[in-house]
Amino acid sequence: MRFQYLFFGLFVLFMLSCSDDDGDGGGESTGVEFAGSWQITAITVSSAIDINNDGVTSTNLLDEADCLTGTLQLNPDFTFTASTVSIELLTAITGNLYALTCSDLQNTNGNWGVQAGQLFLVSGTSRPFTISGTNQLTELLGNDLPGIQSVVYTRLDPVTQ
Repeated sequence: MRFQYLFFGLFVLFMLSCSDDDGDGGGESTGVEFAGSWQITAITVSSAIDINNDGVTSTNLLDEADCLTGTLQLNPDFTFTASTVSIELLTAITGNLYALTCSDLQNTNGNWGVQAGQLFLVSGTSRPFTISGTNQLTELLGNDLPGIQSVVYTRLDPVTQ
């Protein structure tokens, strides 16, 4: 399995290293329009829960835990830097009660690219993101509680179309 991730990562890097120098400006997008600053705006779970015990349930863990945060910087040279405080542990207590523990700040660097309508972050493994316009990226994980359904990043410097 690691070989497949390594192969895919090398394939993405190879595809990013190729360029079209005819200068006509037409044709398929290179993905450079996604370069910019992004912020996590949603970390969704399969069922609404109330981690902060305020009496209001939500499927977005950002509404329930102040410690979760993340930024992503996609550079025009197809490198990226991510800084996140993510979920270290999400455990069921009883019934619909859950406890959440946040991680320390984690910084990750790597390469990124766009292929077949998805944006990929490559840093040891490859993480695919669904692209919604040019201002939202969604990592679909599809896990039921206590797992995560999706992580959504929204562009901090929106591109108007």
